[in-house]
Amino acid sequence: MKNLGFISYLAFAVLGSGGMALLGFLVSGENAPEADLDIKSRDYEPINPSNIDVAANTAWTPPTPQSQGENWLFGVFTPPKIYKHPKTGAFTAVPYIEEKAPEIKPEIPKPPFGLAFTSLYKQPFRVAVQSVIASPQGDFIQMEIRNFAPPAPGVSEFKILEKRGLNGAPKQYFDQEKFRIEGIETRQIRDSVGNDVNIDVVKVTDFKDQRIYELRPNEQAMTPYFWVTLQSTSDTTATPVFLKNPTPGTKFSLNQAEYTITALKEGPALSITKSYKHIPREGEDPEDITETEELPLGIQTVAPLPGGTSVPPPVPGGIPPPSIPLPLPPSSLTPTPSGAPPVPASPSNPPSGISPPFSPALPPPPVSPPFPGTLPGPT
Repeated sequence: MKNLGFISYLAFAVLGSGGMALLGFLVSGENAPEADLDIKSRDYEPINPSNIDVAANTAWTPPTPQSQGENWLFGVFTPPKIYKHPKTGAFTAVPYIEEKAPEIKPEIPKPPFGLAFTSLYKQPFRVAVQSVIASPQGDFIQMEIRNFAPPAPGVSEFKILEKRGLNGAPKQYFDQEKFRIEGIETRQIRDSVGNDVNIDVVKVTDFKDQRIYELRPNEQAMTPYFWVTLQSTSDTTATPVFLKNPTPGTKFSLNQAEYTITALKEGPALSITKSYKHIPREGEDPEDITETEELPLGIQTVAPLPGGTSVPPPVPGGIPPPSIPLPLPPSSLTPTPSGAPPVPASPSNPPSGISPPFSPALPPPPVSPPFPGTLPGPT
């Protein structure tokens, strides 16, 4: 009985499926109904794709800040990064950064001026007068020709290497020594105790530098030529600067800086300007520094040089070192006075028929710098 029921159910299903298939075949031949659309509605407007301006830019309004503040911004499709404050425990969109006090680097001190005026050498004149003898037969002059050691850095005293006697008379020319005696002039001066005394001044023309010098008996006449020594006080191994007749504007380099002599003063002293670059702090850009100092002679101690002596520093509260007199002009040099007749080209009584080295009259002597004068006696 059970099999009969199952067979009946199967037959009924087959008949039902066949009927539905037949009905679908018969209906498929008919036309499908058209959709009823209202194309005149305002909500629909046909647009030709070729009329769309694809190059047009669309400005989007900026995002609206969130309730947590202006920093609480994130993309729509990007999950935000949220941080937790390590001290307050509050959530934040900004990571916590420990605030540190600004680092202040120590200031780099400026270097010292680094310069000392250690010696002044003034060149003596090579002819000295020992005595003047006046007689009816003619004046007779006893002289001495001196040979001095050449100037050297750090040396102030002049040293006589050799000397020899020489006698002459006014208007006499000496070819080997290249000078001529112009004449003798008697002058009245006041001595150290206040007495008026007469002295004989012998005028000679030096044909080596074309100058006229005045020589007094038993005195060393000086030329207008001088040398100054400047040494580094910060680096005693540095080579000293040795300058002949420096003038305002003379430049030299030392201690990685540029120095310029701005003035030569009595005392003697030098006013010097120093220019260099200084880094105020590590990592900063260098600055241009200009400093000016007045350096008296021998104010600082530096390493002694060969042939010279070191200059001791001044003792606090002690007696200051005596200044060197600065006569202007030097007593040993007298330029040709204005309006005076020129020096004759040849002596009136040249020995053995020797003539001077040139015939034209001597030009006026050049003006020497007004800088320090007298020095200690010869060694």
